[in-house]
Amino acid sequence: HKSTTFTFQKDCRTVACVRTQQEATMATTGEEKHDAHKELPVDVSLFQGLEAGMTVEEQQQVTQLMTSGDPAQLAQAATILSGIADLCKAGVSPSQRSESQTASLKALHNTSYTNNVLVRQALLEGQHDIVRRIRVEEAEVKERRRMYPLPPRMPRYARIKKFDPTSSEKRDGIKGIIGIPSIPKTPIGKGPLGRKRPPSLFFVDDTWDGSVIDAFSEIKLSNGTVRKVNKESPGVSHIMGAARIGEGYKTIMDEPQPRVLISESHNDASKNALQKGDVVTHIDGKAFVGTAHDLVAILADIYHGAADYFDIVVNAEACTAEALRLRATC
Repeated sequence: HKSTTFTFQKDCRTVACVRTQQEATMATTGEEKHDAHKELPVDVSLFQGLEAGMTVEEQQQVTQLMTSGDPAQLAQAATILSGIADLCKAGVSPSQRSESQTASLKALHNTSYTNNVLVRQALLEGQHDIVRRIRVEEAEVKERRRMYPLPPRMPRYARIKKFDPTSSEKRDGIKGIIGIPSIPKTPIGKGPLGRKRPPSLFFVDDTWDGSVIDAFSEIKLSNGTVRKVNKESPGVSHIMGAARIGEGYKTIMDEPQPRVLISESHNDASKNALQKGDVVTHIDGKAFVGTAHDLVAILADIYHGAADYFDIVVNAEACTAEALRLRATC
């Protein structure tokens, strides 16, 4: 299949994000081939604020991946968004990446700050009709967010430096140098010269109950104890209603199965926005299902291997993929 590749520079490394045309189209034969060239409806709420740095094609691509109902495509969308974020940081504009870019990007949703400026200016000029229009648009955006909420655990991708997951703590810096007048005496692994540095990630076991609505639950961790908070809201009820009446949809997807949560995040893992409560779903491009012990064994093999970094995707779960698909169709 023909593919489109864009690259970006990150820490002197070139990272390529490949998007297959097969995943960007619905079909390529018969009557469906004509539908494949239709513009996909774009949902800017899925782009984590990156819509201004994306081409129209990328917006359509990520929207389809995010709403496909497939956890693997959800992970790919998270990887693409991470690449686009790095491109934006490097100052690479959408027009530099796409020769077929013919339409301007969708306008950003007005922020409250921007709206306040526009309202103030309109009031000064006596244009009360503009003020009313802005307030109506704000109310519509607020209502859409209320009725079509996103799952609290959205998929994210990160590339982090390998670490030893079997170590309870890792020491870094100058260790216990003594006898040098300019450096104070300090025990090994203690103090500013030999501070303790923990592994980048710690994990805890959990169980997915097999339901779609689990995607909308908030996971709270305290002293290794997992607690799930299910918040009832009109928006969640609206989305789950589509699962109850829609053909081919269901509220229970699978039997309960184990999953692994991040219980602590440090070093470059925390810098890459991996946080407590995230569900580990992919390691180095492969789906992960198992226990914390299984995950530690995989990361230990990576630590003793040749690669310096590994890729991790969190929250690309089956329940999240299905919830986003239902949200797009209801």
